[in-house]
Amino acid sequence: MIVVKTLTGVHDGRFWQTQNLRPYIPDDERKGRGHIHLNNQLSMVRGVLTSGPDIQIFFRKNFQEDGSKHNSCIQHITAGKVALPWAGPFIAFRSTGADTIFNAELEEDLPILIEYFNSQTATRR
Repeated sequence: MIVVKTLTGVHDGRFWQTQNLRPYIPDDERKGRGHIHLNNQLSMVRGVLTSGPDIQIFFRKNFQEDGSKHNSCIQHITAGKVALPWAGPFIAFRSTGADTIFNAELEEDLPILIEYFNSQTATRR
């Protein structure tokens, strides 16, 4: 887990928030940043099926072509059953419908991430 600097503020009565992902994931046009939004996923928490939060996942868009090493964390949490050979870093947050992003909670959000990375829908965008 890492600490991501977040800037927040209010403009014209609306709350705004932005995360500085540049130290971890480039956002230039050539390399690009990929983004996946998992809407209100169902997950098993302590043996109970619950409706989880939205999850936002950010990653290097061209990770399969840019020579990045396979992500050993994803390999580990999926017990090697990952649907797509993810490489390079990824950052996951939980979010609300109001576009507010919070730190992921390992106990609740990790099962959602594992299920996603194991699924056939684990494609990059």
